Amino acid sequence: MKTTLLKLLFLFIFSLQYVSCKKDVQIKTEIDFRDKYIGKYKVIETKSCYGSCWNCYSKKDSIISIGYGYMDSTISALGYEYLRLDETGSYSGNYFGIRLWNDSIKASRRVGGLGCGVNYYYIGYRISKRP
Repeated sequence: MKTTLLKLLFLFIFSLQYVSCKKDVQIKTEIDFRDKYIGKYKVIETKSCYGSCWNCYSKKDSIISIGYGYMDSTISALGYEYLRLDETGSYSGNYFGIRLWNDSIKASRRVGGLGCGVNYYYIGYRISKRP
């Protein structure tokens, strides 16, 4: 009788531990909105000059790498590290603009001074999801 009571008590305590240790663990995985833009893009780079310095025009194939920026909500592209995209995947500044959508890219930048300079235009598509 004493052995049966000890067995039942042991079984009861063991079952309580099993039930009490079982917890619903939910792993919350946050998706970074920038993930859909990160990668390498094959583009056609069009270069055109303006002003009185020189005349130039060229087109060539190139690769643009889009990576994570220095801050949590920014990306980096073409030497710019603090690009904060809006909800449409666009950024527009004084001398630089970029739009990313459906694995495609369109960007432009302007370098130069008051008398002359160069406009660069990029249009292309993503070839890799790794920067």
